Amino acid sequence: MSKLIEKYIYDVTRRLKEEEREDVGNELRANILEMVEDESNEEEVKRALYSLGSPRQIANSYRNYRGLISPIWMGDYLYTLKIVLIILGAIGIVFGLIESLQNIESNMVFGTIFEVFFETIGNAFSSLLSGFAIVTLIFIAIDRYGEKKDDWKVEDLPEVPKKTNLSISRSGSIAGLVVTIIFGSIWLYILYYSNLYLGWFEVGGEWVVEESIFNLEYTRLFVLIFGVSLFVEAIVYAFKIKYAQWNYNLLIMYVISKIFSVVVAVVFLTGDLISVDFITRISTELSFTYNQVENFINIFKSSIVGIIIVANIIDLISLYFKKIKHLK
Repeated sequence: MSKLIEKYIYDVTRRLKEEEREDVGNELRANILEMVEDESNEEEVKRALYSLGSPRQIANSYRNYRGLISPIWMGDYLYTLKIVLIILGAIGIVFGLIESLQNIESNMVFGTIFEVFFETIGNAFSSLLSGFAIVTLIFIAIDRYGEKKDDWKVEDLPEVPKKTNLSISRSGSIAGLVVTIIFGSIWLYILYYSNLYLGWFEVGGEWVVEESIFNLEYTRLFVLIFGVSLFVEAIVYAFKIKYAQWNYNLLIMYVISKIFSVVVAVVFLTGDLISVDFITRISTELSFTYNQVENFINIFKSSIVGIIIVANIIDLISLYFKKIKHLK
C-alpha cells in the first residue's frame, strides 16, 4: 500500500469520530485504489489524491452536523476552544483563589471556606464563559466572512502514527500541565503567606492565626526553589505535548524533573519547617510535653518523605517496564 495513500486516509479519518474512522478509511482506500492503476507510481497516486480534494473537505463530506459553525471549521474550532478553556480556566482558578483569600469577609472558619470556594468557582466559570463566547464568535466570523480557500499539498500530509505503547495523550498532558500550574501556584502562594492561613486559630470576634504552623522565614526561602521545580515540571509537560510520545530526550528531562522535585521536597521537609511557637502551643493546649509533640512531628515528616521517595521510585520503575524498555 502506498505510503501517500495511507497518510491521506489518516489525515481524513483523524478528523472524524472514533467509531467512524475504520469504515470511512476502508471506503476511502477502496475508492483511491480504483482511481490508480499502479499504486507504486507516486505521480499517479498524487493526481488521484488531488482530484479527490483536501483531507479537510473529504472529512467534511462525512459529517452530518449543521450549526453556527460549518463542519469544515469544526475540528479547528473544537481544538482551539479546548486549549483556550483549559488556559482560561486555570488562570481563573489561580487568580480567583488569590483574590478571594486577600478579601475575606467572613469571621468564621467554615464561612471563609465556603466564601473562598464559591468565589473561586464563580471566577473560573466567568473566565470559561468569556473564553467560549470569544472563540465561538471568532470562528463564526471566520466561517461567514473568511476566504474558504483550502489549498493543500501532498507533501503537507502528516505521518501516520506508529502503533506503539510509547504514545502520550496530548489532552492528558494539557490537563496535567493545567493542574500542575494551578496547584503549584496555590502552593507557592501558601508558602509565602503561610502565617496568614496555616496555624493555631483563635476566634474572638474574628478568627486569626495566633501561632503559625510553619517557620515563615524558612518557607519563604523555598518559594523560589519550588518555583524552579514547578517550571521544570511545566517544561516536561510542554515537551510531552510537543512529542506526544516517549523518546530519550523526554525521558532524560522527566527523570531530572522527578529527581529534582524529590530532592527539594526531602530537603524542605527535613529542615526547620515547623515553628517552635506552634509546637509549644500544641504541647500546652493538648497537655503533651514539647519533646513528645516534636517527636510526633518528626515521625510524621519522615513518613511523608518515605512515601514521596517510594512513590517516585515506583513511578520510574513502572515507566521503564511499560515504556522505556521499548525505546530503540
